[in-house]
Order: sequence, then C-alpha cells, then structure tokens
Amino acid sequence: MVTGYPLFDRAPTPPALPAPAPAVPAERLAAAQDAADHADREHGGAWAADAMRHLLDFASRAPAPWLAEDALATAIASGLPEPPDRRAWGAVVSTAARRGLIRRVEFRLDHYGSPKSRWSIA
Repeated sequence: MVTGYPLFDRAPTPPALPAPAPAVPAERLAAAQDAADHADREHGGAWAADAMRHLLDFASRAPAPWLAEDALATAIASGLPEPPDRRAWGAVVSTAARRGLIRRVEFRLDHYGSPKSRWSIA
C-alpha cells in the first residue's frame, strides 16, 4: 500500500491526551482541612483566610496555568507564616476550586511521576 508515509502503512497515531484529574477522596479532603484548622490554631485563628487572600492575589496576577506550590512559595515570601503541615495549603486550594474562584486547567505528572494540577483564575 502506498501512502504519504513511506515507512508506515498508515498515518502515525497522535499521542493520547492526559487522563483527567482523579476525584480527591473525602479522607484526603478531611485531612487537609484538619491541617488547615491546626494552622489556624497555631497562627492566631486566621491562617486559612490569609492564605486564601494570598492565593487569590497570586491567581489574579500569575500567568496561567500555575502550580499551587508556586502560589504557596509566593505567599510565604510575602509574609504568610508557613503552616505546620503543608496539607493545609491543599485545603485552601480545594476550597477555592469548590467555590469556583480558581479552576483546574491541566493535570500532568511531573518529572518524578507525581500528579500536578495546573490552575487559573476562574
């Protein structure tokens, strides 16, 4: 058979699209919320609200898509206290997503094989 692809009998198959992001199990959401509550207790009761303000400020200025880790690093660099457990940041990001303030635009594995969501302002 003669085609426009002399080494193949058919056109090459395009690469598969990445799988959609899996749903976050309720146990993980609960653990993240427990970590955010702990951060609130350790930092005067307003850590989660301050973190949300930092996240939304970052999201409004950062070029999309961005990583939640970049938002956290920027927040800490600008004065947000580091939470006792970084899962607290997950509670802030998931709350913002559930409220429709940010949205997941991409889901990929990083070079270590860890799943990473990339976000934008909604």
